[in-house]
Amino acid sequence: MWLVELTQKEKYWEDVESSRQYHRDQYTPMKEGGDGDYRQLNYYKKHRELVLRELCLKNAKKSARMPSRRSLLKYNFTQAELDDIKKHIQKAKDDEHIQD
Repeated sequence: MWLVELTQKEKYWEDVESSRQYHRDQYTPMKEGGDGDYRQLNYYKKHRELVLRELCLKNAKKSARMPSRRSLLKYNFTQAELDDIKKHIQKAKDDEHIQD
């Protein structure tokens, strides 16, 4: 028998191998015979617009840039959201000047 690295969660499981196999079987790809009914993918398909809108906001804050004109038109951001992005941009500029 070989040593198996256990995650913190797995330390308390009685049968690690069967549990790991069970979880692998939960996410069998469709090309290998899975049914294609995946919780996270279903959520994304159902809430695609909201997920992409939030991702656009997150990326704008992370990169300290305003979203593109196309994104602004597509997602109809509120003025409060745009002000929040501008605040992040200003903070990034201030931080950059402090480091210089």
